[in-house]
Order: sequence, then C-alpha cells, then structure tokens
Amino acid sequence: MSATTRAIPFEFTRRRNAASARGWWLGFLLMLAGPSAFAGAWTPPAGTGEAYLSTTATSNNRYFNDDGSSFTNQAYRKVETQLRVEYGITDSLTGFVGPSLLHTSVGGSAGDSYFGLGYTDFGLRKRLYSDGANVFSVEATARVPGASNSSNPAEVGYTGMEYDLRALYGRSFQLGNWPAFAEAELAWHIRNGAPPNEYRIDLTLGARPAPHWLVLLQAFSVISEGAGRGAFDVPYRYYKIQPSVVWDFTSKWSAQLGAVTTVAGRNSWREQGVVAGLWRRF
Repeated sequence: MSATTRAIPFEFTRRRNAASARGWWLGFLLMLAGPSAFAGAWTPPAGTGEAYLSTTATSNNRYFNDDGSSFTNQAYRKVETQLRVEYGITDSLTGFVGPSLLHTSVGGSAGDSYFGLGYTDFGLRKRLYSDGANVFSVEATARVPGASNSSNPAEVGYTGMEYDLRALYGRSFQLGNWPAFAEAELAWHIRNGAPPNEYRIDLTLGARPAPHWLVLLQAFSVISEGAGRGAFDVPYRYYKIQPSVVWDFTSKWSAQLGAVTTVAGRNSWREQGVVAGLWRRF
C-alpha cells in the first residue's frame, strides 16, 4: 500500500481551512502490496468531496531479516500513482473510488518489471458519531487487481482481490496556537490467495502553523496474521513513518510533498522514498 495522505479532516483544509532467500523474497512481495492511505474518519458534507492525485516513488536494496536486522539485497524500485475521488452521498456517508498506475522492477535493469494498472479501490465510509471535536467512523473497501501474471516477480502480490475493514477515530484540538487534529485507524486487511490476512494500524498528527500550511506526521504499521502459503510461508511485519507538508495555494487546490521510510520490520524491505500529491476540493 503506498502511503500518502490519510486522516485529513474535511473541515480542516482551508475550506477546511531472512537471512534466507525465502525471507527476502517474501519481503519483496510485501512491498508490492503496501497499504493505501487516504482520507480518514471525517466525512464531507453531502454533495461535496475531494479528489487526490498522489505519487509515491521508492528505491532500496536493504531488507529486514527474520530477527529484524537489515542487510543489503538486490535492488527494488516502485512508482505508484493513484487517483482517489471521495464524495459525500449524505453528510454521514461517503463513497470513494481509487484507480492506480504501477511501475515496479526487481533485480536492476536486467531484472523483472511491470508497468500497468495497480489496484482499484471501491468503498464506503460511514460516520457513526460526532460531537464537533470527536468523530468515529467505519469503512469497507474492495480492491480489484490490475496485474494478472503471478509468475512475474514484479506482479506477485498484486494479482489477488483484497478487502479492507476498518474502524476510524479522529479528534480536533489546539496545539498551542495551532489548530490540530489526531487520527487513529485499526483495520483487518483480507488478502485472497497465498498471502495471509493482515492487521493494520494507521496514525496521523496534523497541525496548521500558518493559514495556508498543514504539517503532517503519519505512521503506518502492518502485521501479518501468521504465515501464508508458498512464498508467504513466514510471518512478517513493517513500520513506516511519513512526514509531509501541504500548501493550500488556492481555496480549492493544495499540494503535498513528503518522505516515507521503513523504520523497522521483519521479513520485509526497508523502503525509502518520496511522496507528492495534488488535492482538489469540490
């Protein structure tokens, strides 16, 4: 799942003013199926919404083995661009769709590669409670794969249907003189085929030091529900952090720039890269 923008309250923008070969191979497959990351617990008013265009580019050759130590391995590169559109069906019910374009390569210029459709997300988010400062929602997503050749190492992990069920809690507050918010999400991520299901935890802290600027610090955790089958027959986990800044350059348009890195893991790649995005409110 690429990590880009998650947990941005609608009212907060400006209108919201292995040590073994099997082990590192599993880590590569996990990199192909990283978490998606967009809007959080808040829901837009009926008849309004947002579109996000985001690109995450990572390049690395480090891998966490079974005991959490990292070592040098073959090169892996990934560029994923996703368009996500969210729309308020009612004040408390939001629908969204998110197609993506994917380019992956493993093993350098002579290795395997893939360029084509990634996952396309279809989902609904329902706000169950809100008192102004606090909000609680639930969300369900179906993810349809674009890749189909599971024998290509650059496509493995992108060929099976996935489903994501999550609970979301957000709170807005003052951080000194800065308007701020915090958001937490807990998800059960269901993966068809050889990969095991996963538990996912996404955390976000955001603050506005100036009217046109939003500073974000996000953390993404993925823990497998045991081991799967085939290349996924060992358990895995990884933890990413993503700092970024968002600039509102008009009342409807915003731009985001940030970095993403994997700070710890087990049987997973040590991912490092950049994130860029463009948001449009409507």
